[in-house]
Amino acid sequence: MLQQLASVCKEKKAGNKEGHQLTVAVKQRLLEEGEGRYNFGAMVKQIQVNGPSTLDVADYISPKIERRQTQDMGKGFFATSDIQVGELLMCQKAFELGFTKKVGLSVLFNLQTEEMKLGSQAWVTETVVKRLWWNPEEASKVLELWAGDYAAVVRRDGPTIVDGRPVVDTFMIDRIRSLNCFGCPCLSSEHLSPREPRNPVQPREPRNPVLPKDDKFEDVGLWILPSFINHSCWGNVQRSFIGDVMIVRACAPIAAGEQITFSYAHLLRDNNRVLEEQQKELRCGWVFTCNCRYCTLERNECKAARNEREKLLQDVEKLYRDAPAGMHASSSQVRILLAALDAKIKAIEKTYSSSCPPATVFPRIHLARAVNRKQSLCARYNSWDGTRLACEGVLKAFGYEIDTSNNDVKITKYGYSELLVLSAMWQLYICRKVGALHMGMPLNGKVMVERVDTGGKGRAMDKLAEGWRRAAETTYEGLAGEKTTFEKVYALEKFIVI
Repeated sequence: MLQQLASVCKEKKAGNKEGHQLTVAVKQRLLEEGEGRYNFGAMVKQIQVNGPSTLDVADYISPKIERRQTQDMGKGFFATSDIQVGELLMCQKAFELGFTKKVGLSVLFNLQTEEMKLGSQAWVTETVVKRLWWNPEEASKVLELWAGDYAAVVRRDGPTIVDGRPVVDTFMIDRIRSLNCFGCPCLSSEHLSPREPRNPVQPREPRNPVLPKDDKFEDVGLWILPSFINHSCWGNVQRSFIGDVMIVRACAPIAAGEQITFSYAHLLRDNNRVLEEQQKELRCGWVFTCNCRYCTLERNECKAARNEREKLLQDVEKLYRDAPAGMHASSSQVRILLAALDAKIKAIEKTYSSSCPPATVFPRIHLARAVNRKQSLCARYNSWDGTRLACEGVLKAFGYEIDTSNNDVKITKYGYSELLVLSAMWQLYICRKVGALHMGMPLNGKVMVERVDTGGKGRAMDKLAEGWRRAAETTYEGLAGEKTTFEKVYALEKFIVI
């Protein structure tokens, strides 16, 4: 269809401004659909200017993945050839998306489940029902999605017509919406600022009472193909959003034949993770118990060790919350605080038994969070060595293996990818870029870095610094879906004051 339109536009565009514009647009859609070549910068700018809105782009799915039946998880996507970190696997527009700021007051009462939905969730169900009524040929797209144990009263392979009218099972549509919708930010990049160390958690559907009260992603949408990507607490792809477009990129090398997965519920929700709470959320929201590799290993651990680990992390969080601002802390206060923090971190390390698999197989999520808190405090109190070592500790706890022996950064093993990893890589870049650092926290709350005169090393970006920057940029691309905003969000001049 697009190819035919391009030919027609080419014939009629001579001296026709609108024809020329249409030709350019069609050619861009063909590049998007066929090669996954998107102008992400323009897409981001449109959302920044217009606010929550839909984008005029084509759908793309990589030829390196295919949808097929799994053994025990219904249909899913699998790699047909090897996939590298950062590769674009899917770029899909929402079938329907409810922007909270635009849908107004929508209310839905489900008499079967005795539940009431408000806002965008109710709006999506209502809009999908209306769309299938007016366009029954689209029914198979939606009805193919998982509906749990709901007993369908209509055909699932096409429209059901009675007396010349389409039949839409509203209860089934609401069930499909609840099990397949995604909560989403309007722009994922807006939640990746180094000044806002909050995970860009993207729950599949923010409706469960176990979700954090401060969850910001109230927009809800239904994306057809991404809904077939199954869950793993430690997935190999990440999803991100630009308006109504979902972007799926590989965050680890994926071998041919391996299933494509991402997490429906973030491991670091509410700054920690308790196995029982994670499983409760998955059962409540998606009606299954997770048996991924991470959950299986954690379930086999001693429960007392897991409880002790959770308690120690709460102690670390309290130390972090009560820590004085950099300008108000004396050297003795800093020493005592960091010593207490080190003691808690060592105690958390001991909760992982000697028989526990290494972090490359079983990431130390609690340990990573604790060391990240130390990373932040060392930066606050001008401890360059402490900051650098803590950053390396965060990456190690998340299961990364990194070789810097040749004055370059080579990631030999990818671990669990998320915002704390990006933060650690970026601070390691700063350490190498500037040399010795003095970090302070002015009254305006903005992190500032003052360079110390360390000769040529402190004024030149060496090969290792550039390696850390590339690693941070790749991680950012997975979390944001694009890297056109990386320079703006992580601009070095925001941190360095000469």
